[in-house]
Amino acid sequence: RPMTLKECKKEEKADREFQKKFKFEGNITILTQMMVDPATTEKRGGGKNLPLRRGEILDVIQFTNKEQILCRNSQRRYGYVPRAVMLHLVTDPKPWEHHQTLKAEAPMLEGLRGSEGPSDGALRCFV
Repeated sequence: RPMTLKECKKEEKADREFQKKFKFEGNITILTQMMVDPATTEKRGGGKNLPLRRGEILDVIQFTNKEQILCRNSQRRYGYVPRAVMLHLVTDPKPWEHHQTLKAEAPMLEGLRGSEGPSDGALRCFV
């Protein structure tokens, strides 16, 4: 069903709050989707961390560094998730590209945030 105006405004507000909290500039782009490892220990989250729910599919907004990924869950809440508990989905046509690129570029990308990174605030992965 199409979104109501109220739902649309609510999503826009959530996105603005996310951009302010995480100092994220530019458009919010979903890079891929990943799943929380079904074998992981569930955690409540808090601060800037998303709660961990086994098997949950998350939208990946930014591969922040070697330890964490910035994600959005189905309730449109944003936060960091440890990279170690995230699994690539089979539907991702080339899941290895994200991993290989980031592994190769990780030292160069560490510390890149805000105005130091690309103009739209998202880290770019090239293969």
